[in-house]
Amino acid sequence: MAGQSFRSKLNPHLEFIRAARLREETWEAIAAKIRESGTTTDATQVCKFLKRRNQGKRPLGFAPEATVETPQVVSSLPIEEEILPPTRPKLVLKVTQPTHTP
Repeated sequence: MAGQSFRSKLNPHLEFIRAARLREETWEAIAAKIRESGTTTDATQVCKFLKRRNQGKRPLGFAPEATVETPQVVSSLPIEEEILPPTRPKLVLKVTQPTHTP
């Protein structure tokens, strides 16, 4: 039986959901706005949908999407300067014998 591949009904709303979460909107508020556009959903479905998209999991049997390699940033500082904190001057204590006066 041939049919269409799996597509979430929330796929068209992905960018809206991400933007709304960046604005710290609640899941319920996001779901309500999506329902206003005519898609039936609830807060739990929206939350799980975004979690799946952020983890990169796909339904079983689907090929992975092409990934773009990001260039590595190479620092001009030597490794020692990047990892180690700046050194502090050493504190030297001088011990002297007490003088007794009878």
